[in-house]
Amino acid sequence: MPGLTSKYGEGVQRVPADTPIEDMTMLLKRDGGIIVEQLVSHKSIDISYQDIKPRMDRDKVWKGKFFPEQTKRCPGLIGVSKTFTQDQLMNPVYQAICDHFLTTRS
Repeated sequence: MPGLTSKYGEGVQRVPADTPIEDMTMLLKRDGGIIVEQLVSHKSIDISYQDIKPRMDRDKVWKGKFFPEQTKRCPGLIGVSKTFTQDQLMNPVYQAICDHFLTTRS
């Protein structure tokens, strides 16, 4: 990964959605995270939020130690928001990253 630092710099990177998948996977391996800008449209995010908001509003305060109290949980997003499923979960870039990490041993 020596060429990655000269190409992207150090630390978690912000990259456009058309960044090569190979670069994204290497950045994830190197830094443990990546910010992919404009991967999903603002409209899609707004619709998804409206879909899940009623469930989030009903969420109870977390009393455990794993998450902070202000954490909002919304399990079952696939069944709650068709927009979330189609635009975010099935996003080709997201799917390519998942495919890499779930099928590759390196």
